[in-house]
Amino acid sequence: MASMAAIQHAMINDGCDICFVYQDVRCGLAINAVNSKYTFTAWYGEHTKEYTSFDAAINDLFFYNQSLKTLILHSRIKIEYC
Repeated sequence: MASMAAIQHAMINDGCDICFVYQDVRCGLAINAVNSKYTFTAWYGEHTKEYTSFDAAINDLFFYNQSLKTLILHSRIKIEYC
């Protein structure tokens, strides 16, 4: 299981997005950078939501009333870097 710090590092320093399947739906968190300012886009099926920080993105109850942080810490998903 990847730690939150490892995921954040991979996204910000390596430009990696993460993908996973939750409740048989393809999901993910993408990073965007403009003028050294990072934003994040979470997606769950056809639904998307924008965030201005990594912490906001992982703590929001976006994924069927679950946060990404909870899904990772409780091993409910397998993260893929894409």
